[in-house]
Amino acid sequence: MKILVVGAGPVGLTAALELARLGIEVKIIDKNKTHSQVSKAIGINPRSLELLEPSGVTKTLINNGLKIQEFFMHCKDKPYKLDISKIKHRFNYMIFLPQDQTEVILENALNHYGVTVDRQTEFLKLTQHDDNVSVQMNHQDEVFAEEFDFVIGADGAHSTVRKCIGASFIGEEYASNWSLIDLIMKFPFTHKAGHSFLLPHGHVLAIFPIGNDRYRVIVNADDALAFLPKGCEVKEILWQSNFKLHHRLTDAYQKGRVFLAGDAAHVHAPIGGRGMNLGIEDAAILAKMLHDNTWQNYSDARYPTAKKVLKETDQAYHFLTMHNNIGIFIRNHVLLPLITLPAIQRKQLTSIAGIE
Repeated sequence: MKILVVGAGPVGLTAALELARLGIEVKIIDKNKTHSQVSKAIGINPRSLELLEPSGVTKTLINNGLKIQEFFMHCKDKPYKLDISKIKHRFNYMIFLPQDQTEVILENALNHYGVTVDRQTEFLKLTQHDDNVSVQMNHQDEVFAEEFDFVIGADGAHSTVRKCIGASFIGEEYASNWSLIDLIMKFPFTHKAGHSFLLPHGHVLAIFPIGNDRYRVIVNADDALAFLPKGCEVKEILWQSNFKLHHRLTDAYQKGRVFLAGDAAHVHAPIGGRGMNLGIEDAAILAKMLHDNTWQNYSDARYPTAKKVLKETDQAYHFLTMHNNIGIFIRNHVLLPLITLPAIQRKQLTSIAGIE
């Protein structure tokens, strides 16, 4: 069996790593020269740590990242605490680690299995047959074709693989503009914890630690710096980006011998840190199903999970960014205090952990 993985982000690398670990021949390509050079996704949840453990990656991720067990939601100077340490899992924490470092760790592990990423190699198109898939690729302006038993599209939200198999990407773009900044700063709140701040006019600010005095700041406005709490002292800006958020889901996780995983299949608001983790879960489960020859059931196994996550993150997005004054009053004075109740915490924690 020979499998092609298109895309060498965390999802594609996970797919290739797990396939190689299970003794399956795998080729992984990426059109870029190198792995990501920016932080992008930062949260690794207990489910991902569990899935990556057999390859030995988990220990390295834990050793290189920040172990986070608390999350605070601030509303009018009052913090509501979500205690991640109460997750019923041996990994009762999140690991915060910039995506570029996560990709290096995954790629190094993949190299140990004798597999390297074929970079500057672009997927062009495919043709499916009864027992294989013919794929056309371009490596530095040289077009060539190769046959594989299966193809995994882990090539992101603008997936060429998804377009080739005619799968839709149903959903829409959220109205708000978002601003993200990675920076070095003095932060007057608990360092080893995630923080969100519910602000007037539907604005929500999130701040996460990703290193020594290094933080990720994100807000639904054009200038994240303008929303920093009092007491923050910015020392250096490392990276910044403005973007829109989408929530979209494919109608076809697989078509014949071609599969979609990660952002190629689903995108949503990064609330709860589920995006990259949901993709890692796709990849690890698909690798196992290909090994066990149960790949025909991949869509049935993954579509309901993604649909549930998209519904939950969309609800959470509107809960955090609401503009209606009555709704805001109910949220701030009735719903937020409920977060501290054990039953509510359990539901939120299992969702964040990816173990529901």
